[in-house]
Amino acid sequence: MSRSFFNSQNQICCNGRHQEPTRLPSRQDHDNRQQCRQGMTFLELMISMTILSAIVGTMGIIALSMEAHYQNQQGRANASQHARVVFERINRVVHQASSNNVFPGLLAVDTDINGVSFPGTLVVWKTDRPIEKELKPLYSELIVFSFDPDRPQNIVQFQNLSDTREVPPIDQTGTWKSEIAAFKANGLTTKLVLTKLLRTRTVADSNSVGILRFKTRYLPSEEELESYKNKTKSWELLTWPTTPFQKESRLRQVLCQTEIQLLPTAKGQREDPTGETSIAFFGSSTHYYPLNKNELIIATQE
Repeated sequence: MSRSFFNSQNQICCNGRHQEPTRLPSRQDHDNRQQCRQGMTFLELMISMTILSAIVGTMGIIALSMEAHYQNQQGRANASQHARVVFERINRVVHQASSNNVFPGLLAVDTDINGVSFPGTLVVWKTDRPIEKELKPLYSELIVFSFDPDRPQNIVQFQNLSDTREVPPIDQTGTWKSEIAAFKANGLTTKLVLTKLLRTRTVADSNSVGILRFKTRYLPSEEELESYKNKTKSWELLTWPTTPFQKESRLRQVLCQTEIQLLPTAKGQREDPTGETSIAFFGSSTHYYPLNKNELIIATQE
């Protein structure tokens, strides 16, 4: 008897294990293998490239948009930081201002360029001398905030410690304009640059000015104080900013409102000289000083 035998369905080896019979490859298997070896057609390749190009283009547009948004936000953050530095400097000087019956501590002065006035200058009096009721400020004690006439994109703090002349009365606006213009142009005047991002505007004869504005408000106003001195208005009816605790002496408020327009550039350069994308910033500073009703009357009589 042989060691193995075959039937029509399967093969049994001598060890008793079952083994499937070997099947010869058919024509269908050969066709399937040939079909798998074939690549994409030209039409399929063009469609795939078109879809891929659309996806890449869309991603590029999104990336550029995100980059532009990032640069815009970075520029705005940079402009906000510069505005914060300017306002903090002005607030510090205003809070340390000196005041008396002659000078209220702050004064907004217009800048004239070719007959056009721009409210872009703030004058602050700060002295180390004992403050008397009729003490007149000196030019050497003034701190001036304005744009630089030579570089109007700069907001500058001006000081001239060598000019010991007395300032004119605050109601002589024409004298103040000419004197402050000469003060800023003086070669002995020092300049402290607070920012270089100020928006500028071209006026007649190609002169440029920085876009910033200072506005001062007094409570009581100068007109009200003159009415009291002339005895046409009582002390109690003057516009006082706070509730009085004393009848003879009350606090006068000097409010300074500031507006500056800065260019939102992240690189510190003037990328938009026309100022179409400038950002406006607003700030305010308040200074208080006491007024005595009897001293005002005595000063008027003197």
